[in-house]
Amino acid sequence: MNASKQEILFYSNDNLVSQNMWYLDSGCSNHMTGNRDIFEKLDPNVSSQIILSDGSQRSAKGKGTIAIHTKEGNKKLITDVLSVPNLWHNLLCGQLIQKDYPVYFDDGRCRIFDKKKNVVTVNVEMRNKNFH
Repeated sequence: MNASKQEILFYSNDNLVSQNMWYLDSGCSNHMTGNRDIFEKLDPNVSSQIILSDGSQRSAKGKGTIAIHTKEGNKKLITDVLSVPNLWHNLLCGQLIQKDYPVYFDDGRCRIFDKKKNVVTVNVEMRNKNFH
């Protein structure tokens, strides 16, 4: 099955960052990464067009599940992540809220809760006007 649709990305930057660093991007319509190697599971038959904030376009070449390791050593699975070749940053978006992970921004930090367990899953401080 080949699914194709258009996604929107409002973050664009030419600087390469750590493959382990993820940015929270509220303007991004889908989780996405340019690092195909971090997928635990990937469906290469899913394709999608990505529109960057500068108007340029990229093509997603799959969708799958990745694992994020917290500073505390916990492993969290993130589903429905797009594989976008040549995307320089790993981006998390509002999909977390749809997956029962409420996201709160206050006091210079971002907290992501596990609604089912009623605990903070991720606690991220703001640096350089970004949450990473």
